[in-house]
Amino acid sequence: MGLIEMSETAVATAVVIAIVAIIINIILFVAIICTAGNTEKTYKELQETNKRLEMMNKNLLDTNMILINRFRQGNNYNNNDNNNNSQ
Repeated sequence: MGLIEMSETAVATAVVIAIVAIIINIILFVAIICTAGNTEKTYKELQETNKRLEMMNKNLLDTNMILINRFRQGNNYNNNDNNNNSQ
């Protein structure tokens, strides 16, 4: 009789451990799903931020080219004045 009672206790303990393991696995699965959703959202936000930064970079490059051209024109004007004054 003692052996049967011990095996019943062992089976009951194993069932409880299995139930706890299943609950933990469900919690971990939900956590993984939530993390995956957040990762996808973050990836989309990073893509949008990257597009905005690329546009800002393009605008800065355009502005730099405009300023360089104005600077060159100003230097050409000054060089022409110097050439005219020296003659």
